[in-house]
Order: sequence, then structure tokens, then C-alpha cells
Amino acid sequence: MADETEAACLLQKGAQYPRRLGLLGPSGEVFAGFRQGAFALYFGDEPYFHFDLDGRWQRAFVAGIHHVKALDTTIDAIDRPREGVNLVLRRRTLPFAEAGDLDARVRSVALELNDGLGRGHYERLAPPPGVAPITIDELRAFLDRVTLWDASAWFAQRERYLDAYSLPMFIPPDGPNSVVIQGGGTSRDRSFGGAPSTSDHLPTGPALRARRVADLLGRRVALCKRIALVGDDLFGDGGGHVAAMIREASDVFPVTPDSRRRWEARYPDAAARIEAFSAYCDDFQTPPPDAETWAALRTSGLRRVHLAVESGCPAVRALFEKTWDEGRLKAFVAGLKGAGLAASILVLVGAGGEEYDARHVAETVRLIESLDLGPNDFLYLLDAADVAGPEAVARLAELGHPPWIGPSAHDQRERLKTALEPLRNARKVKVLNFTTEKQ
Repeated sequence: MADETEAACLLQKGAQYPRRLGLLGPSGEVFAGFRQGAFALYFGDEPYFHFDLDGRWQRAFVAGIHHVKALDTTIDAIDRPREGVNLVLRRRTLPFAEAGDLDARVRSVALELNDGLGRGHYERLAPPPGVAPITIDELRAFLDRVTLWDASAWFAQRERYLDAYSLPMFIPPDGPNSVVIQGGGTSRDRSFGGAPSTSDHLPTGPALRARRVADLLGRRVALCKRIALVGDDLFGDGGGHVAAMIREASDVFPVTPDSRRRWEARYPDAAARIEAFSAYCDDFQTPPPDAETWAALRTSGLRRVHLAVESGCPAVRALFEKTWDEGRLKAFVAGLKGAGLAASILVLVGAGGEEYDARHVAETVRLIESLDLGPNDFLYLLDAADVAGPEAVARLAELGHPPWIGPSAHDQRERLKTALEPLRNARKVKVLNFTTEKQ
């Protein structure tokens, strides 16, 4: 008996797809399935494709290689070859021509399947009893949506992305699964990790930013449960700017009952509900919000604040042009925790290089342990070179303190994790690795 293909297995057991359908055609079995906010097509074991409800492909497995298409239309190819006994991850961004070829292939798959369905080349395979089947007309209508994404449509998508965001943009760990709205405004030249500050190029006003992001995302919002507020100096005015961003986003996105009704009136096939907001702070020069403001932010839906600390060592922070006092950070954490909000602390691995290695580890651990953190809080370890980007890394090298990479950074990461073990055990703070490749 032949082994069961992935398509056949999903038809029978793919509980994550409450609505699904199987097809038997000239080249074998095909699976089609809808889940919350998304659609998938599997042709035997491969290729397979995952789409949002606007028909934009997001992930693909073709010729043994995983591909991820970002909201800005760039495509990364991810290979996992085996080297000895280990699996290694190799990731590269496809050049323009190669990316265009893959876009065209995905579109041609939808065109050919739709044509075959119209010509009666596929036999319908019903899902198990109790599973709602997709009708052929529904499947063909969605494939029509996929085929709209030709080269000109992807170009327009890229333009909408550049209208909504200023690049480069650091997205905190919850951002990849969230609606991301960029805001803030700063006179500083550098953001977290020494990356260039860009928020002065943003569209004016939080209402316009929210609308542009909504137009960019469309039905993809059905995949999101959170809104991540990002950008430089969001809390520079004591919380007023964050409050305004939450108000405007709640008017545009499905957050309140009124906004949900408006959203579903526009996208009746992509019901969505945003459950919470997070916000990001990468400097602590200005006073934190007062207790009343923190309480109001929580009432409006804020649930987590990401705090980009870089290092507990003042000399290392100075390399990134950060001069805030530890007391200000402690007050910031105490205030948000007092309002019942969760905190995520972002710390750089390899910052300061060899000269500051011991101080960076020891003083960062000391600072983190002094903060009022508990079971619902996270500590993320990020590679300094990854966050900074090539331009900032070159600047740090000119200063004589290039961030560590490779084995040295790995060794420092392990020492940080070991030193933070008491914090994990006693206060249940989660210590996690994070890379911008996950964005």
C-alpha cells in the first residue's frame, strides 16, 4: 500500500481546517482548506502553498525549499540541509527576477487548477462526516482571487507598504503575528541597537497611519489578534501619543464592537477581532506615564510594553548613544506593572564586543534582576549585529567595539541564560531567544 500523501492526510485529519475539500486529478491528490484567516493548497506532498484571504501567498514549499513572502513583497528561501548529525538553517532573500518567477509560478498553479476544475478534470473527494466541505464554486472563486496577484498587483502592494511605513523598522517579538502600526517622532539619530532612526519620514497623524496599514493588510487582519505599536519615542510625551494611536486604531480596526461591525461590513468573509495592544519603548530619558495614564492605557486595551534596554552597562549603552538612568527604567517598569501590564525586556547579545564582555553580562543580569518582573514577563536575547544592521555595525567597528558574532556571541548568550536561571526559577520570567529573521 502506497504511503499516504500530505494532501490525503489533511483531508482526513486536518482539524485546523474546519472547511476542506479533496480533489483527485491527473497528477494525483489535491487538498484545499480554509482555516481562520487563511487558505491552503497541497498537491500530494509538494508543492504546497498558504494564502491570506485576499489571495496573497505567504508561505510555499517548492522543490524541497521553504519560501516566506513578507508583507513588503520580499521573499526569503529557507533551506534546512543536514550537516553531519545536525540540521542547519540557511536563509537568503531572493533577487528580484527570482522572486518574480516564484510569484508567477504560484499564480500559474491557481490558473491551471481553476482551468482543470472548469473542464471537469478533477474528481471531488468529500471530507470526513461532520466536516463542512468547500464547494467547487467557492474554491474557484478563491482561485480567481489568487490569480489577481500578477506582477503589477505585487508592485502596488509594495507601494502601499512604503506609504504605510518608514524603513528600516524594528518590530518587537509579537509583531510578526500582529497588525503593526508605526508612530512616534524623535530628534535622535539612532534607534534600538544603533540602527538609524526613521520615524520622521512617517505619514502625518496616527489616524492616517492606521488607515494606510488597514488598506495594506486588507483581509489579512483576520490572522491577527494584536496590534503592535512601534517606533521611536512613543512614550516621549508621557503616554499621550500611545493613547492617541490606540484611539485611532480602535476606530479603524476590529477592536471595539462598532469597529468590528464596520470591518465585517467591508469584509464579510474575513471576520476579525483584535484582542489587545502592545507598545514599544527604546529610550527612558523622559519621565514615564503617571499611574492614571497607565491605568487609562490598560483600559483602552494595552496589555504589554516592550522595553529595549540594550545593556545594563552604561558604557555599552553609550556606544548606542543611550544615556538614560537606571532609576528611570525602574520607575517605568514599576508603573506599568502597577497597572497590571506585562513587560518584555529586550537585551542585546554581543554588544560592546570583547572589551565589555564581562561587564555587559554582569551588569545586565544585575539590572534585570532589580526590575519588578514576574511570571507573565519575558526577557528576549537578540544578537546586537542582527538588530543594528550593516551601517551601525560599521560605525561600532570604527569606534573599536564591533559587536560579537558567531561562536563568541553564542558563548555570551549561554552565559547570560545561565546567570539568569535563578530569575527564571524564582520569578518564572521567560528567557527567550529572538532574531529579526522571524519578522
